[in-house]
Formats: sequence, C-alpha cells, structure tokens
Amino acid sequence: MRDAMLTVFYSIAIIAWIAFFVVHVIRKNSKSNAAIIDEFVERERSANSARRKDIDETLFFTPNLDALPRGDAESRAYKRVLETSERKMLRFERPVTNTELKLAYGPSQIEDIAWMEENYQEYIRALIYWAEELNENGNKDGALNVLEYALEQGADFKRGYTLAADIYAERGDTWNLKKLTALAEGRTFTDESVKRGVVGYITSLIYKGTEQAQ
Repeated sequence: MRDAMLTVFYSIAIIAWIAFFVVHVIRKNSKSNAAIIDEFVERERSANSARRKDIDETLFFTPNLDALPRGDAESRAYKRVLETSERKMLRFERPVTNTELKLAYGPSQIEDIAWMEENYQEYIRALIYWAEELNENGNKDGALNVLEYALEQGADFKRGYTLAADIYAERGDTWNLKKLTALAEGRTFTDESVKRGVVGYITSLIYKGTEQAQ
C-alpha cells in the first residue's frame, strides 16, 4: 500500500514538474516573440521616416558586352540579352530587405530600387537562356563563355551553375568543377536550399568523374 502511494506521489510530482516547465517555456517564448515584434515595428517605423539619400554608385551595374561572344542577330535569346543590357540596373552582393533599403535610401526610392534590381535579374536570366540556346546548338565554348560571365557577376540561378557543371563534366574538367563548387559555396544565395542543391549536384559530378577515371 505504502509503495503504491509513493508511486502515485512521484507520478504527480513528475507531472507537476513537466507542467511547470512547459508553462515556463511558453511564457519565455511569449516574451521573446513580443520583443521581436516590438523591435520589428520600431525598425519599420524608423525606416518609413528615413530621409532620402543618393543610391551608392558602386551598386549600379553596367554590362560588359565585349566580354561575351558575338551573337546571332536572328537569335531571340541574344536579342533579349541586348534589350535587357540597355536598362538601368542595381546589383546587390547579398539579399536585402525592403526595411534595410528604406533605412539606407529612404522609402520614396523603394519602387525605383526594386525596378532596377529586377532589371539586373532579368539580364542575368537572359544570359542563361542564351547560354542554353548556344549549348543546344553545339556551341559549348560560347555557352561556357556566357555562363562564366553571368556567374562572375553574382548570378544565383541554379540553371547557370548546373549547365556550366554539365559542360565541364562532359569534358572531364575536374579542376573547373572544383572551382565552380568553391564559387557556389562562397556565394550568398537568395534561397539557401538552392545553394545546397547546386553544391550537391556539382559534387556528385566530381565524384562520378573520379570513379570513371579509376
């Protein structure tokens, strides 16, 4: 009887301790979440009242068409590259939030900044699309030229990396595959899951090439 009562007592004590711990965690998280929300609201308020400032000149991007192969005037993909290259562009080294941009340059410039940054993304997409066309037409040197240029500019589109990796792998070019891996690992992607996928894909090609060479 006494043993049974002790068992019940210990069970109740354990349940009470677990309940206390859960309540403590919930309260702690509630306070943390409230602090995070307050900080966000205050930061957004400051951003919305920030003064207009000139955009950093180093952020403006000017395409270098001389670094690219000569294109076919009849190619729709090449025409797209030429068309997008004439737009005003901004290039950021890492993903930037609207709040950060408003704090840096004022809320009145957000739409213009977003438009110029999207122009840059459109230009990079056009380059990759052109590289795909060149590759499909058998011009692998031209495709690599375009891809390497696009990746040097900070492109974080998965297809740019995987197509370059496929061409290197076809040529058994392990050195450039490793170089491409290092480039991807050192780059800040908008979506880190894309980065992991890119690095994993290139690494698998290197491993496959090493196996075939043995």
